[in-house]
Amino acid sequence: ATIAKELATSAAERITDAEIDDLEHLTDVLTTVVAAGDVEAIATTEFAFHRTFNRSTGRIKLAWFLLHVARYMPLMVYATDPEWGAAAIRNHREVIAALRRKDTAAVVEHTAWGFNDGARRLTERLASTGIWD
Repeated sequence: ATIAKELATSAAERITDAEIDDLEHLTDVLTTVVAAGDVEAIATTEFAFHRTFNRSTGRIKLAWFLLHVARYMPLMVYATDPEWGAAAIRNHREVIAALRRKDTAAVVEHTAWGFNDGARRLTERLASTGIWD
């Protein structure tokens, strides 16, 4: 979460209007593919949203590190969960609104929420399999 917060701070300071427009477009696409239940497109679009966000930071090494961490995230766990999809769309829209306002604290808060929500959902999913027993 620390790296994500650092990137969120940098994004709030450096992102361009065109990049925010790209994030908004990707969120619109995510809304469509979540409604359709297109799991592959959900995973691809979610990845594209975060790649666009992270590239906007200008913090290439941190973004690169987070990319490699994300490779170990089970994207399909999230992409197949309609509740996650709805929450992700709401969160993306909150991040975008905060970016447009140049509200760094809100960008960090919403980014942290997304990270923590994903961790909670993954932990609950693993617990339901009995992995901790």
